[in-house]
Amino acid sequence: MPAAIPPGWATRSFGDCARLLRRRVDPQASPDTPYVGLEHIGVGTLHLVGVGRCGDVTGPAQRVEPGDVLFGKLRPYFRKVVRARERLVCTEEAWVLAPREGVDARFLFYLAANPAFVDACAAAAAGSRMPRTDWAFAAAWPVALPPVDEQRRIAATLGALDDKIVLLRAMNDTLEQIARALFASWFGGYDPDAAAPAGGSLADVADRVREPVRPIALRADTPYIGFEHVPRRSAALYEWGRVDGVTDTKLRFRAGDTLFGALRPNLHKVVPAPMDGVTSTEMFVVRARDDAWRWFVYGHLSADATIAHASASADGTRMPRARWEDLCRLRVVIPPRARAAAFGAVVEPLFARVAHNVRVCRTLTELRDALLPKLLSGGVAAGP
Repeated sequence: MPAAIPPGWATRSFGDCARLLRRRVDPQASPDTPYVGLEHIGVGTLHLVGVGRCGDVTGPAQRVEPGDVLFGKLRPYFRKVVRARERLVCTEEAWVLAPREGVDARFLFYLAANPAFVDACAAAAAGSRMPRTDWAFAAAWPVALPPVDEQRRIAATLGALDDKIVLLRAMNDTLEQIARALFASWFGGYDPDAAAPAGGSLADVADRVREPVRPIALRADTPYIGFEHVPRRSAALYEWGRVDGVTDTKLRFRAGDTLFGALRPNLHKVVPAPMDGVTSTEMFVVRARDDAWRWFVYGHLSADATIAHASASADGTRMPRARWEDLCRLRVVIPPRARAAAFGAVVEPLFARVAHNVRVCRTLTELRDALLPKLLSGGVAAGP
């Protein structure tokens, strides 16, 4: 909080602005209702990366109404903050917040997403392996509260950027659905046990690549794609880190490789690598034998049948892991190389557009995050 605040602004606590709601529900009572766990909230993006369904959830949860703010209290340094756009159910590892009288609902969302507030909650979190922040601390944190008209102008300025991000993400979802439909129409109608085209496995056209490397041996700005960065059932990679933030041995990958989440494969974490970098050992790095097979390989690795096979054959109960050998036992149709290349030529522009939209989203996110603390402190005036 700044030493001085603009005229007309007031010094308040976060708890003066936000009400902590506790609406416990049984998720099994409405199995088709959308469910949001912390894994569905992007790291620092302020957007969802997916949703689940209540029928797949056991244990207590919370009801969320449109406009409520969700703040991940577990490992708060991940800055998992979103504003609900529909009625849903969420994990108890998130606070559900609503504005108090005199506080604009969307302005409250940006107060909760303020990096200074998130950092303070992270610093005060208790626990070593699974740190959680305390509501009493958060509620006492001081904020500068402008008049409600100024709150709305600030929220509108930041919200215009977030609304554009939402539209680009929706476009990417549509492009991916088209690509999936094309893959099914090109390759989904064949019987892999038939004589022609030949039945085989992904091992006929791709390899699992294992190139371990210590982060200290790499440039500090080398991209790092961790398991937590990979979205569920999506090729659009909106977030990644840098290698200077990790210490354990990682795996190299190249642009064009497919990264397949081997840990808990039912989460369906499969993405095409958009750049060279390193990834977690919880991911398989899969490389097509040549570019002709690239999108054919990605299409099969991200297919529901592959995910179901990997999940059924995974080792372990609490943290099951897929095995490359089991993935290679799944029989698939191996088309002529020319057909795989032709398919790649059709879908390549779709994924290129997805990658372009991701870059725009990241630019808009950086702009929003640069403006947010300045607007919330009164250092920059919001538009009319």
